[in-house]
Amino acid sequence: MIRVKLLIVAAFTAITLNTWAQTPPAGGPPKTGAPQGGAPGGQMPGIGKVMGTVVDSETGKPISYAVVSVIKTKDKTVAGGGYTDDKGYFQIEALPPGLFKLKVTFIGYLETQTDSFMLSPRGLRSFLIR
Repeated sequence: MIRVKLLIVAAFTAITLNTWAQTPPAGGPPKTGAPQGGAPGGQMPGIGKVMGTVVDSETGKPISYAVVSVIKTKDKTVAGGGYTDDKGYFQIEALPPGLFKLKVTFIGYLETQTDSFMLSPRGLRSFLIR
């Protein structure tokens, strides 16, 4: 069985800064398809972060190159994901606010999911899930 040591950090800010390396052309800033002052569709920008370590529950040794997926609990879609490094560490950034689960898969192990956790725009939050 896989055990996931997970540190969840949700850091959101209500400040949006628009900067340009050069003076914008006449007519204002370049058009990017996103509404002014926010993410596409008026959604909150994805600035939450999840990080942790995946270890074997029996040996306590890190599991290298396991697949870690952040799943939205509402509709079961993938919000982000990646692989663990050679020490079992992973970090997934640019997550929107919401309720999520982590799914960890690796050849030779049963698929593992964490309990639900919330990423919230209420400030910095950190906690450990074992």
